[in-house]
Amino acid sequence: MIGFLFALLAVFTLSPNKASVYDIGNENWHLQSEAYMTVKDGKKLSSRKFDDYDWMNISFPSTVVAAFVEAGECAEPVAGEEDFLAIPHHLVRGDFWYRCEFAVPAQAIKEHTFLNLSGVNGEAQVWLNGQFVGNVPDSLHRARFDVTGIVKGKNALAIKVKADSDKAGLCSEVYFSFTGNVSLGEPFVVTTLNLPDTTEARIKVGAEVTNHAKSRKRVVLSGKYGWIPFEVTRYLNPGQSEVFSTTLEMENPRLWWTNALGEQHLYDVEMKLYAGHDESDKTFFRSAVREVAFSGDSLFVNGVYAPLRGTCAPGGLDRFDRVSSKELKSIARYCKDLNFNVFATTEEDARRLSSYADEFGFVLLDSNSAPALDFDYGELSVSREPASDFYACKRANESVHVQYVDGKVEVVNRTLHDLNDVKVGAQWFDVSGRGVSEQVAVINVKSGSVSQAFAFEKPCEGVGYLELAIYSGEDLLSENFHIEGSVPEDYPKATLRVGGEVNSTPDGWSITYLIENLGDVPALMLCARVDDPDGEAVLPVFWSDNYISLLPGEKKVLTAEVDKADCPHIPQVSITGLNL
Repeated sequence: MIGFLFALLAVFTLSPNKASVYDIGNENWHLQSEAYMTVKDGKKLSSRKFDDYDWMNISFPSTVVAAFVEAGECAEPVAGEEDFLAIPHHLVRGDFWYRCEFAVPAQAIKEHTFLNLSGVNGEAQVWLNGQFVGNVPDSLHRARFDVTGIVKGKNALAIKVKADSDKAGLCSEVYFSFTGNVSLGEPFVVTTLNLPDTTEARIKVGAEVTNHAKSRKRVVLSGKYGWIPFEVTRYLNPGQSEVFSTTLEMENPRLWWTNALGEQHLYDVEMKLYAGHDESDKTFFRSAVREVAFSGDSLFVNGVYAPLRGTCAPGGLDRFDRVSSKELKSIARYCKDLNFNVFATTEEDARRLSSYADEFGFVLLDSNSAPALDFDYGELSVSREPASDFYACKRANESVHVQYVDGKVEVVNRTLHDLNDVKVGAQWFDVSGRGVSEQVAVINVKSGSVSQAFAFEKPCEGVGYLELAIYSGEDLLSENFHIEGSVPEDYPKATLRVGGEVNSTPDGWSITYLIENLGDVPALMLCARVDDPDGEAVLPVFWSDNYISLLPGEKKVLTAEVDKADCPHIPQVSITGLNL
């Protein structure tokens, strides 16, 4: 295995027990440069008596530069331009204080309380309620501090960050976790297959366990991986930490596959920690059984070769780490829509994306050493509509795809199964949409291969349209539409009939939209757009397809999903096109 695969071969989706976690949230956070402060003592700054009225209110989490950009104190830097040099020097070199006052419900507090910093870029000092609780020694660190006895009903937190770059600051959530006398560290899972055999898996599961009590404790870690129970028992002395782990064997596991190869099956995992007979800590997460490796620039998933398809964000998802968890999930969803199997980015972004990568079927790579990937990461922006290139890429990356290359009709089979007796059809149309040539063939296509169906040269001069389709019995596996030549500017207008329905779901809107070409000419490059009731574009929207073309008499149903957080009221759909 080469070095650009992040060491996350058994990545899981961690979902801590909500009853034992209290998120400080993103309200009431303030920021100030130490250069402008008269009081610089963390003890005083973390007292509720301190008045930070002249500090800057910020959105949280936020890097230092991002906070000053949002406040209008610094221009938005543009990648690759001299604007990066225009960032004031004191924003990338110096000490900055983050401060927040908050309340913690009394019923949430247990025997032991921990303050968790999910992402700190730059050295940091942490103070809570007038007490120094610890240092974060270096950048991009997560940190956990035992603040038992320090946290109260009402609290003040002050964190000093030493800026040494334009990405310095607190770039992820801050929260408290509560446990009994023994606690779980981050759980881990490592899965191994005896390739090429995939009928058995060895699963090593465990976590670091710490005894915070003043006496020796009998500690039991029990849980389930899927349907398989496990239990590890040991004795821990006061203050002792030790890794509890065990190895399980699973027969006929449901494997996790990257997009195109198969489904992303995830097993539920439960861990509970007991001190004697008392439950002290617990967590739940989801885990994939898989084995991923690289050889050269080749990706192998469970022993199966998968050509790399993906994108690279070499400087990270956002230079100043302003991407929210909701936006991260949307980006990952776009990756699934595009059938990507890899995403290359920075280590910190990979950590934040890891659970979504499992859910949406791709592997994370280190952008510093990843191979070249063709797709422009900018096309995944959740702040603008995906362009036609996005949907062209989505079609080209289908699990089963019919395509036209150098005068030949081909079928690409990226699935794990051979395609037998599939019917491939192709038809040329002239500029008016009149059929001029047609050909059909029945072929077999082996798994992981490309097979030529037939040669099919364009029979007409000027503009022509090529419609392709592949069927297995009555089931449409793939369709494609090519425009050959430049469509004239005075091309006749198309006539459409459109309509559909919008249904409410628990978290969003489900849209079904019918587009039918009633005219005598092709309707070209039809783009459906979702607006709110005020006519403003709603983003992001996840369309089944878009930028489609319809020949006379053809119709197609598109579906879309919208989050109610992005559109609280019933959305509207409109259509634009090349000749509307």
